[in-house]
Amino acid sequence: MKVGFSYSYCVRDIVDGRVKLDDVLIIICGTDFNPTNDTQWQEIWQSYTKRLAWCDVNPESEPLYKKVTLELYLSGRLHQPRQDSHGNAARRVFQTWVELGPIDPDGLNQSTRMAWEHYLTLAKLTQEEEHAI
Repeated sequence: MKVGFSYSYCVRDIVDGRVKLDDVLIIICGTDFNPTNDTQWQEIWQSYTKRLAWCDVNPESEPLYKKVTLELYLSGRLHQPRQDSHGNAARRVFQTWVELGPIDPDGLNQSTRMAWEHYLTLAKLTQEEEHAI
């Protein structure tokens, strides 16, 4: 599972296939918009395609960017601290992604593999049924 810290770079990584949408736990970002509002979506799209990670994006890919954004937003995985008056918490992190667990548990040494398995067991036991791993 991954935690992202940049809306623009994270969504681009997902659209480009570098990160699977199912591998994203949450993206904590500095944006403050509602992608279900077409006016706000258009403002973000126009702004982001003129700078940063989307400056060379094909305009025809807009529906895919919006689809990914809506999936993240509607599933509660797009966290925007500014919406809750908490400022831009994402700016304090200097990475786009942080991995929360090993990608390939089979490639780990025995003690790390055991720790990972114990973590998964505890996570399953402590989560509500509808949020189980």
